[in-house]
Amino acid sequence: MKNLQDEFVEAGFQALTDFTIRINGQEVTDLDLAAFKDETLFLAQAKIVIEPDSLYDIWKAEGKLSRAAAQLDKCLQHLEAVREALFEQLGIKGTREKRVVPFIVTNSRHFTERRFGGYPVVDVPYVQFLLGARAVPWWERLLEGSAAARARSTSREVAQLPKSSKSC
Repeated sequence: MKNLQDEFVEAGFQALTDFTIRINGQEVTDLDLAAFKDETLFLAQAKIVIEPDSLYDIWKAEGKLSRAAAQLDKCLQHLEAVREALFEQLGIKGTREKRVVPFIVTNSRHFTERRFGGYPVVDVPYVQFLLGARAVPWWERLLEGSAAARARSTSREVAQLPKSSKSC
């Protein structure tokens, strides 16, 4: 994740890895990558999976990706409580996001464009490609082709890919 963090920074983002979400002194979960640019906060959970070549491998990988979705749920659930500390570590204290883009990143292209728990899955090379395409904010490229980003019923907009036929 450190290499991916560096690529976000090179693309003009404030970024950090391995942020622990603590509530009342108790660790709730971790956030593998947080990045901020253009009033957009990106939250990523990373899972390394074996490139599947059997149904068993797919089942195991899908379990990991489902756990990543559960972690993202916790991150979003507790974002209000940890925002100040997160933004301080990002070096953007006093800033507020307009959009939150949660996603799952993995090493396997097999799962790109699928959704787990409603979150899009993208592979590292695709994220690297999107970061290199600096003409538009990369989350717009991630959402390209969608009719509209789904908004969650919170005070902030949460951009997500549309559901595909590969949804879990």
